Amino acid sequence: MLITILVGAGASFGAFDEGPSRPPLGNQLYDRLVATYPGSWGELPKWIQDEFQGDFGFEAGMVALRQEALSTHQALLDMSCYFGSFQLPTRGRNLYRNLIFALDSLGPKFQYSFGSLNYECLLELSMANLGHPPYYWGNSMASGPRAVLVVKPHGSCNFVPDTGSNTIQVGHFVGGNAYIDTPHLKSIGLTPGYWNSSIPAAMSLYAPGKPNLVAPTAVKRLHNDWRRVIDRSDAILIIGARIIAEGDPHIWRPIFQSSAPIGFIGGVDAMSEYSLGVRLTIIGSRWESCEPELHTWLQQTVPQ
Repeated sequence: MLITILVGAGASFGAFDEGPSRPPLGNQLYDRLVATYPGSWGELPKWIQDEFQGDFGFEAGMVALRQEALSTHQALLDMSCYFGSFQLPTRGRNLYRNLIFALDSLGPKFQYSFGSLNYECLLELSMANLGHPPYYWGNSMASGPRAVLVVKPHGSCNFVPDTGSNTIQVGHFVGGNAYIDTPHLKSIGLTPGYWNSSIPAAMSLYAPGKPNLVAPTAVKRLHNDWRRVIDRSDAILIIGARIIAEGDPHIWRPIFQSSAPIGFIGGVDAMSEYSLGVRLTIIGSRWESCEPELHTWLQQTVPQ
């Protein structure tokens, strides 16, 4: 049996105690970037700043930002650094760790994979610390018998274009369109830290439709990987992922078209408009307060 767990920003936010290891939610991200990178995010043209601070928040700001080629380039380079700087806390709660322990306890006939909409690698770091190295493409045999697949269909701070033997030293955005495209990505580790490339990480823009300016062909392949994983899944668990069915059909359409049972942790109203019937179980609204209910759902879902 295979269960696939989809985690979003709410999962990483709720998995840890308040502190520098806790990534911000979308409505906090702009202020955090401005504070961390005043020379780029803090110096954007005022009309772009107004969009970020307006009623439609970060997504509207990113739509405006991509119209300013030079601002976009440096801002995305710094965003790559920002998400690559997150490391696991040395103390306090780690609900990712708790979840992996719970999954491992379900027995050898049970398998699991992850989907992550997050640009940081806190899930993967938690897995690696428990002896489950993540692999993003290829197969588990190449990474070891305890490796676990993680599909990141919106890219990641540790994904860069794989240009083979070619070296690209300088890149530019032209009119907000993609300025480098390759069919393949490579991972540069789980804590890339300081970004020493002139090309930002392959991360979909946090904007409607999640467009890609870096390696869009390769990221599109990750969308296909996600569909294949969901098609093979016997059960699906969703934690802290914002449901944007029309804006992100590549994420949600495979889930809604699946016949697998779904466990959901997040805003209770988020699933109310979808006719999923008895295959949907609302486990709770906040991960940090519904771990017992989550463990019960897992035990009831997986045949013993």
